[in-house]
Amino acid sequence: MEDIRHIAAVAEAAARKAGAIQREKYGGLLNVDKRLRNDLKLEADRLCEAALIGEIRAAFPGHAILSEESGAAAGEGHVWYIDPLDGTVNFYYGIPYFCTTLACYRLEGPDSSGMGEPLVGVTYAPLLDEMFVGAAGRGTTLNGEPVAVREEANLGEALLITALSMQPEKADFTMGRILPLARRVIKVRGLGACAYDIANVAAGRGSGFVEYGVNAWDIAAGRVLVEAAGGGFSAWPVEDGKWLVVASGKAIHAELVAAVRG
Repeated sequence: MEDIRHIAAVAEAAARKAGAIQREKYGGLLNVDKRLRNDLKLEADRLCEAALIGEIRAAFPGHAILSEESGAAAGEGHVWYIDPLDGTVNFYYGIPYFCTTLACYRLEGPDSSGMGEPLVGVTYAPLLDEMFVGAAGRGTTLNGEPVAVREEANLGEALLITALSMQPEKADFTMGRILPLARRVIKVRGLGACAYDIANVAAGRGSGFVEYGVNAWDIAAGRVLVEAAGGGFSAWPVEDGKWLVVASGKAIHAELVAAVRG
């Protein structure tokens, strides 16, 4: 059986290395590798990914890895999901809301998502030096202090974090699900870094999170963080290997799921 504390320590060390690169590059002249219709790929993404993979490979050379930048690397027993720089557009425009995020899942074990059995999730926001660490059955911490999800009585008391995306593949969901839902909650916030958003829900800084069309590496750590912090996390595959995800306190989880799934 794996040593959860060792996995968490490796993940935290890797996240700090990537975070140091982000602090060094932030606010300076940034090299753009690729411009997409609604996204950017930066040199910083590649540098952070290399730091993360280097730490993981040194400790667990046989594990599989799925990373946003370089894709899948085969392995056995466990898989790591990596987003080296989540919130790249924020980073590029000087908006101080971004993070690095990674998670380790067991490939063999009870799980209906197809991602594996969640073990450890780490999300690190370097500008505020905020380290979120979650381990299945062991709780979630923020800079070493235990945190827990907020428990609202109903959606009418909720602060919802989401992405108000009008990308062609997401516009129908925004118009058909998010905008009607916005009328039922206190406030809606769109902050631009999915993994940091979910980590903040785990820490009780928002009531719930909803997003359509995210990748496994965007949500893998967040699932561990939210569940270990006592919350509910649900995800369903949609087109092109992407996911619809709902994370929240348990009291409003079913209501929130019903609102976004119809």
